[in-house]
Amino acid sequence: MDVLSKVIKYYRRYGFGWGSDIGERHAFKVRDLALKIFDDTRKIHGMDGYEKNLLEFASLLHDIGRYRSDENHHIESRNMILESRELREILAPNDIKIIAWTTFFHRKKPNPLKYSDREWNRIKSDRKIFDIIIRLASILRIADALDYSLSQIVENIDIKYMENRLVFQIHAKGDADIEVAKAYEKAELFKEIFNINIDFIQT
Repeated sequence: MDVLSKVIKYYRRYGFGWGSDIGERHAFKVRDLALKIFDDTRKIHGMDGYEKNLLEFASLLHDIGRYRSDENHHIESRNMILESRELREILAPNDIKIIAWTTFFHRKKPNPLKYSDREWNRIKSDRKIFDIIIRLASILRIADALDYSLSQIVENIDIKYMENRLVFQIHAKGDADIEVAKAYEKAELFKEIFNINIDFIQT
């Protein structure tokens, strides 16, 4: 069994945080959208297959903390990943750290560029790890927003680059106004990091 399959098998016991099939469907949809954003924006973020693999793990596990707390699930997601004996058996320490902190920053707040605590301040001193986390989190935020209603109404996306602007073409099976509104809100980190404007258009 490969590493990804082991992670999925382990966290499926928690319903990916939601305790039901809703969590699994949401986790896999966010994973699919995040990887599509990653692939379509490679020229902007400059990351490769290593970071893509970490984004896949973070996307699947971003809500796992809901198993402990809805309100503070981003904190509990980070903590559960850092505490996981199963992950320590199959992933390198820095990989776990990147996944954990990417999930921590998947919500609209806190802003990783302004956030401060003892552990995060230590991470910021390692510029390579810091850059990976904030870039992956900026992608994960948009992907999560595009399944805000947990209904997988957004089927797919296409991204076009036009004069310092990214245009997300949203292919949905119904009215995705909520997802689009949330995507605009949660795209702020991506815009700030990469100094680019973003539009979301339903097709």
